[in-house]
Amino acid sequence: MRGELAGIIDSLAALLADTRLEDDLADLLWSFVAIFHRKIDRLERDLDANE
Repeated sequence: MRGELAGIIDSLAALLADTRLEDDLADLLWSFVAIFHRKIDRLERDLDANE
């Protein structure tokens, strides 16, 4: 899973290289990571609610 996610991030970075979005690349990649963090938080809350 880590390898696949790293590949996605590398591909996204390559896709945005030499574009107007390149200056915002760090913010865009952190937003991508934040999607997974929010999902994990949601799942943990659901699990806690089920206990």
